[in-house]
Amino acid sequence: MLRDPTAVKACERGFLDHDYVIDSEWRAYVVIGNKHPPGGVFAYEKYTIRPPTTHPWRRPGYTFERAFREYSPAIAKPARHSYYYSPEDGTIFPFISTSKVVFHLKPELELRRLFHKASDPLEEKVLSLAKTLHREVGVPYEKIGVTGSILLKIHDPEKSDIDIVLYDCSYKKAVRDKGLLEPLKGRELERWVLNASRRLKLSPAIAEKLYDPSRRGFFDGTPTTVVYVQPTRVRYGQSMKTPTVYLGLVTVKLELACSDCTHHYYPHRVKGIIRGVIRGPSTLLGFPSEITIYESLYSGIIDKYKHIIVTGKATLHGSRLLKIVVGVRETVTTIHPAV
Repeated sequence: MLRDPTAVKACERGFLDHDYVIDSEWRAYVVIGNKHPPGGVFAYEKYTIRPPTTHPWRRPGYTFERAFREYSPAIAKPARHSYYYSPEDGTIFPFISTSKVVFHLKPELELRRLFHKASDPLEEKVLSLAKTLHREVGVPYEKIGVTGSILLKIHDPEKSDIDIVLYDCSYKKAVRDKGLLEPLKGRELERWVLNASRRLKLSPAIAEKLYDPSRRGFFDGTPTTVVYVQPTRVRYGQSMKTPTVYLGLVTVKLELACSDCTHHYYPHRVKGIIRGVIRGPSTLLGFPSEITIYESLYSGIIDKYKHIIVTGKATLHGSRLLKIVVGVRETVTTIHPAV
């Protein structure tokens, strides 16, 4: 089953964000992040692979049934998932043991396959986008991959989206400045805003501020998402700091520190100084803070605003560092501009 040049054993470069893995029970998972504990990989279930039906996501001989209509950390709560509490991050993740991984599908290998043989108009369009990124932005082909339904080879050439991976965040500004994606507008933008508003528990007015046309738009008429993935693994535990006090949910006004593009990698991390306390101990005023974000829609807000309002799970580390986590499955956490 699924034996082709892009379905390879989980080895070599290791697990990176937006890879897919397939386990021994024929479930397909999306890898989240580049940092994984020994013996396992953080990943959420996207599809269950079953005998053929009329389901729209299928390939010859198999049907891929979606586990969720859409994914977010708060939505992914199926009992069949294993979960791992990460003391490094102060939250829990869906988790799969590497002993159960049968196949490891890698976006960059799929793009390589398409250059060798593109089989339909959507795959040809992916190649056109890759060539445009290479020609207009200067992205080397080895830093481009394709994920989603095309990686799994279950796409509909007429209806499916394109999901492109860039293994270098430094190209994001050029993707934006050159307008490689046509922005959503009209009914398409309204649909995106309403969906984000509902999923993140934000007002439509605030949700609209999260839209980033360099991450989501149209390429040659096809809905396209561009994600930025750190090209190397991160050793689990290297940023471990023993918490001293768990503060629970706090809401603070944060002045963001200047940062490079790496906050576009998942999980998204930014630093800042607390300039106001709305909920939580008033003694937090002036504290340096590290924000870890597990909801990618919030990443674009870091580029647009210097001051943000953050509601998240907070933990003191030592006497002068506050770590706040946003986008957890346990409770509602949010970010919005402080305007």
